[in-house]
Amino acid sequence: MEFGYFTLSDNHYEGNTRDANTFVKDLTAEALYADQLGMHSAWIGEHHFNSLGVNSSPEMVLAYIAALTKHIRLAPAVTVLPLHNPIRVAEQWATLDLLSGGRVDFAAGRGYDRREYLPFGISFEDNQSIFDEGREVLRNLWNSGGERIDPFRLQDPWRTFVWEARRSQRRFHDATHRARKGPLQERLNAIGGRIDTAVAECWRIAQAGHALSDARAAIDVADLTGDLAAVSAEQPTPPEPGSRLARTIAALEAQLATARRLDETITDTRERLQLLDARLGEAVTRAIELSARAQGTEDLTSLDSDVDDLVGEMESLRQALDETTPASLGAMGGATSRIPDLGAGIDGVDPADLDALGDTAPVRDPRAEEDPGPGQAMPGTG
Repeated sequence: MEFGYFTLSDNHYEGNTRDANTFVKDLTAEALYADQLGMHSAWIGEHHFNSLGVNSSPEMVLAYIAALTKHIRLAPAVTVLPLHNPIRVAEQWATLDLLSGGRVDFAAGRGYDRREYLPFGISFEDNQSIFDEGREVLRNLWNSGGERIDPFRLQDPWRTFVWEARRSQRRFHDATHRARKGPLQERLNAIGGRIDTAVAECWRIAQAGHALSDARAAIDVADLTGDLAAVSAEQPTPPEPGSRLARTIAALEAQLATARRLDETITDTRERLQLLDARLGEAVTRAIELSARAQGTEDLTSLDSDVDDLVGEMESLRQALDETTPASLGAMGGATSRIPDLGAGIDGVDPADLDALGDTAPVRDPRAEEDPGPGQAMPGTG
């Protein structure tokens, strides 16, 4: 068991004469003392407008603490994610993690007080969907150790295939987070690693399919067919082998043959990826059902095997396409981490690509169907 320092910065006590400014300084000093005592972590709450707590910027307090300590871990308790631009949240906490030597334990929630939402102009009723959307942005930014999965770089149908795979991935991880803690959740987490691999393979396959489609679009079959007909009409009898006319006809026929091969490969890839995407969605739906009712990990054996088969088929398709398209099209790679080095997919985000960070734009104010519930910690953190 590890012990840490925790505060919500609540300064509302009967007969309390300490003002808010003094309390923020006091809690900072207490966190520094916790480090001297050898405590594991300092958790600093976020509250606004003196509704409960008086500290509105845990990241600023923790940055000060980081500069004066070497060991204590640094955590918000919690970041009220719907009140912030998730891209800035990702940047700020990654920067603190970098400067503190990797000591950040990030946590996020929705809060509970409508009064803290109103001055920001954020809908309290929609805080669940805003939170979910922001959490997905954080996941994508902090897990992008290499090239970011960006559906907007692709044309349909390849873009839609990646969207669907990403949606299935998100549903699976949400189900895992809700599952009963223990062996069942651990087994689902292991399967989730294979789901992540399947999504990465889908992205690589879609990139290759997009490249093939671009290559095919550059071949004008109608023009080539017309040129071949015109050249062939110049001499009704077969031309002399090796003659200029024979070589011209051979070159035109070779280009038409290439177009046919590309058409066949594109069609086959599209149909196979469509099937694999559907199977991924079906596997995730089964996982959601099992996460709610499974009595033990043995219920997941069939799902585990099916996901392995699915990933194997995706890898085989991608390898076959690697032989057809440049090797660079299949290269994505990259390690993942809870909080990455600054710049690992966070620096230099193109505003035109914001929609690619999640299935929907990350900074809009959506209207959701779900009712808000109590604050929740971001999965995989703490």
